[in-house]
Amino acid sequence: MKLFNNEIFTTFYLLHRIQIIAILAGMLLPALNAAREKARAIKCAGNLKQYGMAIAMYAHTYQDYLLIQNPVNHKTGTIGYIYQWGGYIQTELMPKMRETDWKAGRSINSCPSRNKNYGAALTGYEQEAISYAHNTLALGSQAQGANPDATHKMSRLKQPAFYVGFCDSEVWCIGSSGVLAKGRWNGSKEYDYVSFRHGNRSNAVFIDGHATPLSAMRELRAGENSNVEIYRQFVPKWNGEVY
Repeated sequence: MKLFNNEIFTTFYLLHRIQIIAILAGMLLPALNAAREKARAIKCAGNLKQYGMAIAMYAHTYQDYLLIQNPVNHKTGTIGYIYQWGGYIQTELMPKMRETDWKAGRSINSCPSRNKNYGAALTGYEQEAISYAHNTLALGSQAQGANPDATHKMSRLKQPAFYVGFCDSEVWCIGSSGVLAKGRWNGSKEYDYVSFRHGNRSNAVFIDGHATPLSAMRELRAGENSNVEIYRQFVPKWNGEVY
């Protein structure tokens, strides 16, 4: 079948337009993805600001002590909530929320940029519910026991705005089992204790309550040297703090 000149012209015109549209779409897609990630990062930072509120609430309720990893449930007088510090945040900030929803990550414990198929497993919890880690190295571990370093007072910290309270992570806490005092990340797991999931940045809320991202000068993974500048923001004792 022969095509007339105008039909040939129309065909080439349409192909040319389609090519232009494809080029424009290719140019706009990265910008669109960046905008989506920025929106997710903003939502994540909002989640962490509420975690900062929980630190302040706990200090106000418990004589200035920081929100420890395994707090006492004041309603029952026993250690432990739904799951340690996460249960405190859920029951105090969102008392009407069902435990099943919290464990499924349908609340402020879920980062929208979290990889749902990667990270530490926690019995009864979906991966989305393990989006943020408690910095036990700064906030403390438990309310009772023989360890004198288990609890700390906020007012005795010289720089509460310098130290990370919670941050993006694939584990639920950053403690002595995850970090060695010499600044080397320890353990055999491949999980990111500090997850730089927002365009090579990790959202964090600091002990004073402000939230700001950490930049990944060097990624913190098991078996690799940690970035000293970031490490100092996790371990007050590294800087000579006695609190």
